[in-house]
Amino acid sequence: MTETSVPPITVAIVDRDRIFSLGLQAWTSESLGRDRAVRVELFERVAPLLKRLEEIPIALAIVGDLPAPKRAYQKLCDRDVRVLALVETLTPGVRDRLQAIGVRGACHKTTDADRMVMLMREILADREAWNTLDAASLQGNTDLDRLTGLAYVNVTLARLDRRLERSGLSQLERWFLEGQRREVLAARWIVRQVFASQSASAPSPPPEPTADRPEASPSSASNSSRSSATSSPIPPARALDRLPSKQALSAPAELRALCIDRVLTQLQGETTNLTGHPLEIDILSPDKRRELLAIVLRRFDDAIAEAVAEAVTVDRLYGNRDRILSEVWNEAAFSFFGYYRTVAIDGQTVAIIDAVLESRDIARKTILDRIPFVPELLASLVCGAPLVVDNTTYAAGSSEACFRAQMLLENVLIHVANAIVQPLLEKFGDIESIKRDFYDRRLLSTREIERFRNDLSWRYRWQTYISDPTAIYESRHQIYVFGDLGLRQLSIYAPRRHELDELGSFQQAVTLVLEGRDALAPRVRQVVSIVGSGLVYVLTQVVGRGLGLIGRGILDGIGNAKLDRAVRNGNGRRNS
Repeated sequence: MTETSVPPITVAIVDRDRIFSLGLQAWTSESLGRDRAVRVELFERVAPLLKRLEEIPIALAIVGDLPAPKRAYQKLCDRDVRVLALVETLTPGVRDRLQAIGVRGACHKTTDADRMVMLMREILADREAWNTLDAASLQGNTDLDRLTGLAYVNVTLARLDRRLERSGLSQLERWFLEGQRREVLAARWIVRQVFASQSASAPSPPPEPTADRPEASPSSASNSSRSSATSSPIPPARALDRLPSKQALSAPAELRALCIDRVLTQLQGETTNLTGHPLEIDILSPDKRRELLAIVLRRFDDAIAEAVAEAVTVDRLYGNRDRILSEVWNEAAFSFFGYYRTVAIDGQTVAIIDAVLESRDIARKTILDRIPFVPELLASLVCGAPLVVDNTTYAAGSSEACFRAQMLLENVLIHVANAIVQPLLEKFGDIESIKRDFYDRRLLSTREIERFRNDLSWRYRWQTYISDPTAIYESRHQIYVFGDLGLRQLSIYAPRRHELDELGSFQQAVTLVLEGRDALAPRVRQVVSIVGSGLVYVLTQVVGRGLGLIGRGILDGIGNAKLDRAVRNGNGRRNS
């Protein structure tokens, strides 16, 4: 039987952690999809999955963080669904209890992604699969304990690498993290040397392609963490590498994979707005904000995959820029709000997604059409075209191009997420069910919501009439990126002469004011400097000396008056 003749299967992921589910979905789709057609569906509870079973068969259910996992296992096993349980610990007792329920396999949630896929394949082949490398089930095995310890060290090293990749670190923080990284490298080298001497006759683990000595270069040491990077709490779609500065990626798919994984890792951190002006996603609670950004990332990745499958050219990508963004916005809105979520307004039941889709033109004009560098980003990720950013051309596949592509991708995600929340604020801003399910706790009162909406309205007016003309005249774009502590804003150079010619009358007046200021300011400063110098001369040399002479005359007059009085008094005494 050939690969194309293998029937498609459906895999279900049941977990309350939406970010983890999205990462595992990407990894599962890519890994299992090499052998057959795979559809991976996400659920936050078991009840929707049980309803889904009435429509299509589920080949495998991966059950993670749930309020009552054992009850979920039991319900699924009763429906003859193969279950892979993601557990905290896998002791022999836990394994026996899971086998008694009917679970076909289990592993820890942070198990290496490749090994997790191997367990899935075993279960799909109708065999049991238990993660035998779980530390809790391997007590007393020295060699396996050694592997578990090294895996922990590698995970720590990978986390330090990802933190060092983040922008916004101060020099002191970077020095501190680099010092920690050197300590971890040294600890790993010592552990390996000690266990190598104790178990010289035992089979050693497969050697890694990089040097492990603490004096190894940072670039080579960073490569040694590739195999462990997939052990992060979010199983990434691919390994998270810190590329050496001169190493190139061999294909656009690798650049795309690395960018997606890095952005997905950034979503684990803070998403607080640090730009100084309001954004639509600020109204969301931190979990909902992170979920929305992850959904947009996934939909954008799907759009890129579709373009790659259709072998789209660079010209077509430039021509279909608006359509691609509209599709990403549309699909992400469906995924975030759901197809059937409704609210009651004035006694009428309204579907949220229908009301949101009615505002697509407004969202497109106010936000989506303003997103910069989208065609350049698509051409780089789909076709491997060189990336031109900040008046610099970065070769396709270079680490510099990957870093810039990541920045542009983060900007696209934030803008698309803002465009999804904008209709929600306009149409359902003060609906209690919406506030309960989506809004931040600090912005629940009617006064705070109205204040937030007014701040947004004022920002758009200021942006339209002041900020945009200024940025166009200065040939730059403002983009949003994920920093270490939250969302930040960066300025990037870009030629915008054609936009300058299309500005309205008031916006043209703003640029004329800027031009006049640039033309007059140096001359005015020069005149003020000359006048100031002359004034200082007059005050110090003319007025000051005049006042000094007057003061000296006054003092001389006082002295002469005292002398005359003394002479008169002396003459009077002699005459008497």
